[in-house]
Amino acid sequence: MRKAVPNLLTLGVLVLGFVGVEETLRGNWDGSLRALLLAAALDMGAGWLALRWKGRSAMGGELDSLASLAGLGMAPLLFAYERSLRFLGPAGLLAACAAAAACAIRLSKNNEARPEGRELAGLPLPVFGLGLGLATHLSLAPAPLLGLLLGLALLMLLDWGYLRTPARRRILLALFLFLGFSAATLADPALRLLLGMGLLYALAGHLPALKRLRLLKPAFAGQDAA
Repeated sequence: MRKAVPNLLTLGVLVLGFVGVEETLRGNWDGSLRALLLAAALDMGAGWLALRWKGRSAMGGELDSLASLAGLGMAPLLFAYERSLRFLGPAGLLAACAAAAACAIRLSKNNEARPEGRELAGLPLPVFGLGLGLATHLSLAPAPLLGLLLGLALLMLLDWGYLRTPARRRILLALFLFLGFSAATLADPALRLLLGMGLLYALAGHLPALKRLRLLKPAFAGQDAA
């Protein structure tokens, strides 16, 4: 029974993705953002329970990918496009389509890596969806939003591992509660803090790459000396 709970939460992410799309098509921007925040909360809650109860399974991994693509990929992309990017004409549409493809590629690559025990890489979809949705809701202008969208999409495609911490369970639980509070209140300070946290996490993918560059310096120095 325990192993089924994370999967049920993951199904909730899928349902909220549909709700988010419906709210966007109705022009209810607050409702769309609430659906996105709750979808991210359920996704993190599912991850927390899967870690705590050791409830990971092959089916759960596939279900998580499908739900994430709907609730944390396509729904926030449609939200951003309908509210802002559509005013850029074909450029906005092409960027949204390219980002949708990046979401699918990122999930497919990690589904391939998981059974082989390789490290998962690329910006996680919850960070992509939250960053895009929050920036849209906080009225980032279309052109800067387009730049943010393309930057986040690129980070999903790069083979950079993102920071993992021994306290991951507690962090996921805290984020679950904070996302629930943000969805209930839609308070601007909380949303801005959440956006800042997401962007800092996105930039954290640079750290392993920079570390690798530092490790390469002695090798290059030896070649120069030779």
